[in-house]
Amino acid sequence: MKKVIFIFVFCVSQIVAFAQCSMCKANAESSMHQGSSAAAGLNQGISYLILVPYMAAAAVGLAFFYHYKKNQRKHV
Repeated sequence: MKKVIFIFVFCVSQIVAFAQCSMCKANAESSMHQGSSAAAGLNQGISYLILVPYMAAAAVGLAFFYHYKKNQRKHV
């Protein structure tokens, strides 16, 4: 049951993310046509926002992995 809830929440959150991306794209395109360099800053901000959660998830995954390996060596 928990997996079903997780999948549902994941799918719903992706729908919201697609809406935000189209808004950012429209903003960047309009600023590029006006000759502004705001699009470059917006792209850097989006990259930062994407990178941080992936790094946090990787850190948590590595912590669990090392904890699992450490417990596995104790039982051998």
